[in-house]
Formats: sequence, C-alpha cells, structure tokens
Amino acid sequence: MAILSGLVIGEQGRTVPLTSVDVSVSVQGFLANVDACINYRNVQDSTLDVAFVFPMDDNSVVYKLVADIDDRHYEAKIQEKEQARETYTKAVAAGGSAVLMEEHDASGDIFRCKLGNLPPDSDAKLQFSFVTELAQETDGSLKFVLPTVLNPRYNPSKEDDGSDEDATLSGVNASGYSLTFRGTVVFKHEIARVWSITDRLTTAVDGGIVKTMTINLAESFSSTHNLSFNILYGEDYGIQTSLEKGNKGSSSSLLQKDILMLSFYPNVISGPVNAEFIFILDRSGSMNGKPIRRTQETLLCFLKSLPSDCYFNVISFGSGFSPLFPRGSERYGPASLKKAMELQEDLRADMGGSEFLNPLRFVLEREEIPGYTRQVFLLTDGNISSTNRIVSLVKRKATSCKVFTVGIGAGVSTSLVRNVAKAGGGLVEFVRDADNLHKKVMKLLRHALHPVVTDLDLTFDLPEGLKVAWRLPRDIPVMFNGEIYTVYAIVDGEIDDHTPPIGTARVSGKVGEKAFTHTITFDVHRDTVTTSESYMHRMAIKALIKHLEVIDKEFDGAKKNEIVTASMAGNVVSKYTSFVGVDILTTEEHIQPITRQKTETRYESVCEADTVVSTDEESPTASEMVTLQENDGAWMLTGALCCLLNVHRYRLMQMAVCTDFKVWATGLAICWLTLECADERSVWEMVVNKARDWLVGQLGGQEEVDRFLKEVQNAVFTDEDDEIKDIMLTDNEDDVSSMSCTSGTSSQGSIPVTDETLGNLADNVIHDSSSGKDVAHPEIWSSESIKPV
Repeated sequence: MAILSGLVIGEQGRTVPLTSVDVSVSVQGFLANVDACINYRNVQDSTLDVAFVFPMDDNSVVYKLVADIDDRHYEAKIQEKEQARETYTKAVAAGGSAVLMEEHDASGDIFRCKLGNLPPDSDAKLQFSFVTELAQETDGSLKFVLPTVLNPRYNPSKEDDGSDEDATLSGVNASGYSLTFRGTVVFKHEIARVWSITDRLTTAVDGGIVKTMTINLAESFSSTHNLSFNILYGEDYGIQTSLEKGNKGSSSSLLQKDILMLSFYPNVISGPVNAEFIFILDRSGSMNGKPIRRTQETLLCFLKSLPSDCYFNVISFGSGFSPLFPRGSERYGPASLKKAMELQEDLRADMGGSEFLNPLRFVLEREEIPGYTRQVFLLTDGNISSTNRIVSLVKRKATSCKVFTVGIGAGVSTSLVRNVAKAGGGLVEFVRDADNLHKKVMKLLRHALHPVVTDLDLTFDLPEGLKVAWRLPRDIPVMFNGEIYTVYAIVDGEIDDHTPPIGTARVSGKVGEKAFTHTITFDVHRDTVTTSESYMHRMAIKALIKHLEVIDKEFDGAKKNEIVTASMAGNVVSKYTSFVGVDILTTEEHIQPITRQKTETRYESVCEADTVVSTDEESPTASEMVTLQENDGAWMLTGALCCLLNVHRYRLMQMAVCTDFKVWATGLAICWLTLECADERSVWEMVVNKARDWLVGQLGGQEEVDRFLKEVQNAVFTDEDDEIKDIMLTDNEDDVSSMSCTSGTSSQGSIPVTDETLGNLADNVIHDSSSGKDVAHPEIWSSESIKPV
C-alpha cells in the first residue's frame, strides 16, 4: 500500500485535514533549500493521537523541525539516540510532553515524529527545512518537485477503483487547501529560463554579477497536481564551482571550515556497446491502479526502444516470480517481441506480496551471454521488503553488470531505488504525473548502451594557504556520460590579503576510447556564496555521514563517535542519532530567584537554570546585554536574556510578533538597549548597528526592520503599569510554581556532549583524513569518548 504521509491519526489509516501550506524555495546553482510551514486542523469532536510522517528524497537533508500542537511548542534538535530517548522519557515522566523523531528502520527516507494529542477544534502548525540536490532532466534542465507531504493531491474525479495513489496518498480533505509559494534562483552565470509544465509562473531577474531570479505563481494553485518547476542555465556547465564560507564563530570545526562544491558534467560522443537487457517488474498488490498502468507504459517504451542486436527477458515478481523466457534471455526479434508485447498488454498487479530476492538471484547468478554486457532494469513502487538484503545481494553479485532502477509514482521509496542502483553501478529515474515517460526511458537506455566514464581524475589547485582536507564522496561513484556529479571538498587553512585568490579545479577521464578534460578557474573571494542555513555544509556533512556509515557497518560500529559528532554538528540525522524536541512551554524549568552577583558568576548560573530572575535592586547594564550577543550580531532567546528583561521566557514566546525566535530575541535586545540604556549609548551603538544589519538580512530592508522594532516596542516595552505587572515573573510566580527544573539543561536542549568535545572530535574527522592514514581503522580517530555533560 502507498505510504500515508502528513499528520497521521494513530492506526486509523487517515490524516488530519490540511488547511494551508506556505513554501519558500531558494535555489543556489544545483542545490535547493526549502522552508515550509504547514497547518492542520482537527475538525472532529474528539481528541486525536497524531504523528507527523514525511517521506523525503534520499538525496535530501532535513535539518530543522518546529511544531506547535495546541498550546505545546517543540523545537527538535539532534541528540545521540540513547540520550534522545532518555530526554523524551524524562520529559513525559515529569508531566510534560516531548517528541521523538527518527528515520524508519527499513528506509532512510521516511521520518516519523509522534506529536501526542490534538484536541477537538484545534490547530497544528509544523515548520521544517531541508536542502536537496536538484534532479537533471533529459533536456539538461534541473527540476524541483515539491515533496508530497507539502503538496498532497486532491482529485475529485479519481477512478472508481480508488487506486489512484496520487489522489489519496495523504488523505487530502475534499475542500482542498491553500498553498502560497515563492522562490529564488541564484547562479553565477546566465539563467536562461525557468518554467513549469503545470502552473503559470511570474519571474523577474536581477542581472548583477551574480544572477538572481524571483519566482511566484501567476494564479491560485490547484491541488490536483505536483508543484514543480524547471531551471535551464544559459551555458554549458561542464564544470562549476561554488565556495560557501564557514562560520568561524561556530563551536564545531566542521562548520568553521569552508566548503567547495564542484559539479561536473562529462559529455562525450561515443559508440554503443552490445547488451543483454533484463526487465524486472513489480506486480505486487501495492502496484494496483495507476502504478501498474505506468509500468505498462514504461515497459512499452523499453520494448519499442531496444536495439535490434540484443538479448532480453522480462521477469514479473510478487510473492513469487515468473520469467517471460524461463531458460534465459532470447535474441530480440519479431517472435520474442510479440510474446513480450502480449505480456505487456495483459500486465496486472495480481502477484501478492513483494519478494524480490529470488528473482534477483535468478538474474544475477546466471552466466552472461558472451560479447553482451548485462543491463538489469528494476521497475517498482518501492514497497519491497528486505531492502538491506537486496542492496547487499546486488553489491555482491552485480560485479560485471549494471542495475538501473525506475521508481513508479509519488509514493516510491527513494532510498530503496537509489541504493539498489548505486550498489549495481547504475542510475535511477522517477516517473511521476505528467513526466514524459519515453524521454526518461530513452535516457536510461542511452546510458546502458554506452560505456561508463573510466580513468577519472579530480584535482584541486588552491591558493597558497588553503588545502583540501577531505573530499566527499571519497570514492567517485560509477559515472555515466551526460550526467551531473557533485563533489564536496572541505577546505582548511587561511589566505592572507596579499595572496592571489585564484584556484583551479580539473576533471579528466575517458568515455570508451575518447578522453575528456574539464578545467575551471575560480576566485575564492569573488565566487563565494552565502546561504542563510549553510546548505553546502549540510549536504557535505550528510555525505560524510554516509561515508562513515559504510565503514562503520564493515567494521562493526568503529565509527560511531565520528558519526554522532558530524550528525550533531550539522543537525543532520544518522543511524546513531535522533531528533528530539521537548515542549518548552509546558516543561519550562521552575524559577528560583537568586542573589545578584558579579556578571561572570551570574551568567554561569543563568546558563545552567536558563530561567532565573534577578531580585536585586541594582539595574542591569548594557554591557551585560552586549555579552549575550552572538557573533553574527543576533541574540538567542535564552534564560540569560530573559533574566535581563525580567520576563519569563514562556511569556516572551507567547508575546512574540514573529515566528522566528532568534529574530524576536534580537528585536527585544535592541529595544531594551535603546530604551532602557540610553545613557550608555557609547557602549551599545555599534553593537545595535551590527544587530540591525543582521535583521536587514532576515527581514529584507531597513523599513521592514524599523516597522518590526516598533511592533516589538509596542508588544513588550510599554509604560502602562498594569501590563508590566501582567508579564513580570516577580508578580506572578504562582503561574510557574508547578514547573520542574532539571539542572544542566540549556536553552538548546540536553546535548550529551560539550562544545569542546564536539569541536575536538570534528577536528579529528578533518585532520586525520588528510594525514594519509587508513580511515577504515578506528585507531586513527581520537580515543576520547563522548561523555555526558
């Protein structure tokens, strides 16, 4: 059956109605970052036990999840699995609430987050962010498709058999939902065209040194199709580089390093090879309806596109399997094609379950036909059991052949089809909605008929003072002519003002007997890109985690510490970590007044309790607020900040005039300094200017910042005594008397490693990789274990 996604109701197989979706997409070259806010409403007259389930492309990295369920607020952070489960258990045991979100055990591209009870006539708001690599289409363009959980389809004219998984995948309410969308595309060269095959778009281009295009919907969105758009850049991007600067103020050395992203596109004309084609078709019950019809169409394209000099076979599988030619592949000709077409015309999803191991063994363990390279194609909706065993079998047996996969429909497991193709040295394609099936089939066949890229060599020549400390992936995968490949290089070192900032990257190799070379020159200053959430760093960290997990599996857990370190540094989930979120509105720690001490000791106490209040008559100073400012100019909504404002964090969160608490805290700090510390202007003037500059980057301009600060002032900084009394903790302590206090918990959650340990382990990840030691052996890493704080 298709995967149910969205806000799922217990075990009922239904979802809470979706009311609205707000999506912002930022494309930088070949990467896209998505910030989404989705709203659900319980229209029933009973309380529902709900969980948020969202399938995500295996090429994507989820790094942020914030949820507001009724009056509960969760901000998910990465912790080691054992610690995350302990955090969750303690919060629930203390009478509070929490969420625990992990990857699905059998499929790394499905997340499930249990959110608890949703009362009648109440709302649930979820905000999450992820970054993904864009898929390349047959015409060379890049395509972005909004994930189904953000864009469920509603089709009132679906067929009577109820099997249209596109229409029912997320249980969309019949009234539909509203969707707002805005996008930007940033590229160093010309952006030739942006279009959608389903929706009318309006675009505007800022033609500076770096080209920026804004994208909006020209009319209201209809939820009967996927929201998607294509991008075509204006020149042959044989090789492109982008450099994302690290955050020197970060506690993690992984995030301090610069990331160089290299994307290259070998495109060499070469002659065909003789091949044997084997099509393995999923005919299990989950393929019923539109998936099996798409499989019929896809198989037709395959059969009609085969070269005349080849061998082929078609194998159907479900609970069992059935080869079209039981004795092995037959030569392509009128008789064999006629038999295959009869199968294609009568194809049904009538073979029960999804047992793929036996047909796979049948194919991979047969002797190959002399002079013909075996090419295997798997067509499936992704609901196959024993995924790990399948991938392992392909990796062991497919040493002299290629395995390609085609994912059918919107509910396909991207993790399954990608990993099988990767293990088999092939490629993957996804067939959805109005995609041109024939073009995609021809694309895979073209790759299968031509030799792969060999003798690949990748070199960097960086300016003096810089070096590549780590390249990800470490081993370049099998490459096909005409496909985009992306490599991330973690850059170490510094460059002084007098050193020429010019570097080069060079990729060379062979396609068949023809050699190719791509070289690009770049400026490490001018070609630097800045992204609000460090897109490239997160993708590089995901690549690092994948690399370490392969070694960890081979050497029985030898890389656990390094995986945990990288995962926590990027807030990227791994097999050893989970997202955990504690309801900070209802589990806020009990407030204990303290005696005002010297600034250093006072903040040490504040950071431990996170919600202490000064009862001393001495007024706080501007210097104390300045101390709390982050390196980027912003403030965080910490207990120390709340202590200075003398307002409980619970109340400040309720009074917020925006959804981003970092923006809210920065506005509070600016207003407090300018209104309460006017006579200390010389202390805070430059600090406030830096903070305003940061706000301009978040809000869009000086006028927006002025308007926002006025709203902050009106919301909190008022001269009316009654309103002040209403929010002051010292006058209303009874409201929080039942809140528990857990020593050692910070505003960022109970992270089980210190910043120093995290930084040291991250340094080991980087520096040991450049020492020439074998990364497969655990002894080259730091022996220091991760200890609880």
